Amino acid sequence: MRTRAARTVGALAVIAALGACGVSEDLEAVDPEATRAASSAAAQADDEASDAETTEAAQEPAAAADLKVVESAFGKDDDRWWYVVLLENPNTDAVFDFASIDIEALDAEGTILDSDSSYLTILPGKTAISGVYFDVADGTVSELNVRGPDASTAEKVDEIGAFTVADVKPTFDDWSTDVSGTVTSSFAKDQETVKVVVVARDAAGKIIGGDFTYVDRLPAGGKAQFKVTFLGETLPKDATFTAYAQV
Repeated sequence: MRTRAARTVGALAVIAALGACGVSEDLEAVDPEATRAASSAAAQADDEASDAETTEAAQEPAAAADLKVVESAFGKDDDRWWYVVLLENPNTDAVFDFASIDIEALDAEGTILDSDSSYLTILPGKTAISGVYFDVADGTVSELNVRGPDASTAEKVDEIGAFTVADVKPTFDDWSTDVSGTVTSSFAKDQETVKVVVVARDAAGKIIGGDFTYVDRLPAGGKAQFKVTFLGETLPKDATFTAYAQV
């Protein structure tokens, strides 16, 4: 419990502080009740300002995360090198619109032997990119270097559509492998020139190839079939296939 002396010292301290700010130099002219009310009002104003700053900070959208290279593979068929890169967009509310992805083929010394570029909209989740190199010549590809957009270029979107791929089935013969399936859209608008990339894996799960095709038009909320043909490649009969759709 505070004594009268303690209360008096506290009151004088407040009065002295107010006097130093030019409020009053006459201690007897200051109303203690008014002083306490002013101090309480000032404290409440500070609390409200702090709460407002906290609320404003909480309402600011979180920064987008960078794309991740989940997996990559490459190999040689006849006189060309193929590659497959799996990317993941970890942002559930942001897309990378018309993003430029460069995949460089490097030899063991880090020399760039050839490069290939893709321009696509990277939706949340996984995206596959597949292509070939024709200018490696006598070089040997030892690794891939993937260059993509910074997280700062991601665009926040309130509602994002998605593609769902199903019924992926291979058909083998002595000269090629056909992989067919269906892709369904949840977008509110028709999507044109939808690219479907098919990734082939062996029984151990290792990527052994990739190829792609296009669906000319995918209606809003509709479905379309696709077929990708792996030409001139003898894939094992126990190979498995996964398809990814993108625009």
